[in-house]
Amino acid sequence: MERIPSSTDRRAVLVRLTDAGRTLVSQVATVFEADVATMLDCLPVADRHALSALVSSVLVARATGHGVDLFATVDAEARH
Repeated sequence: MERIPSSTDRRAVLVRLTDAGRTLVSQVATVFEADVATMLDCLPVADRHALSALVSSVLVARATGHGVDLFATVDAEARH
């Protein structure tokens, strides 16, 4: 991660992943996805879809309850 002073608010510091951080997240996500797929292989397809919908609902509700909009777009300043 790297910290970048905000160009619009000198009290704020933006945080973004470095290229190495993005690579690490990608690698970890790939392993995690494979582990989850292995665990869910024992369920019928309809049950996997139902579980996915329920987990998504829980994650969105939890994030919303903490003031996080999972569907918000990232500000251009924070991206680069």
